[in-house]
Amino acid sequence: MTDETTQPQEPDTEQPDDGVAMLLEQIEQMVPHVVREHVARRPFTFVLIGVGVGLFLGAKKGDELLSAGAAMVTAAFTANLNAMLGGEARDQ
Repeated sequence: MTDETTQPQEPDTEQPDDGVAMLLEQIEQMVPHVVREHVARRPFTFVLIGVGVGLFLGAKKGDELLSAGAAMVTAAFTANLNAMLGGEARDQ
């Protein structure tokens, strides 16, 4: 006779527990099935399209993207430092 409470339970792989994984799962669900099939058949083409869009945005909006990224890193650092020093952790 075994007690089910003492047996380690396997993690539920259906539900992502990480916030980023959950966000990526929701984004994937918003993409139409036809587009997902095209990406699965020709991934190299879509990688090149992504690189092209990234280069275009970097050339046109590079300063804004750099400052936004720096602000996000600074905010995350200060929130973690505040939590380490005993301050209240805030949801981000």
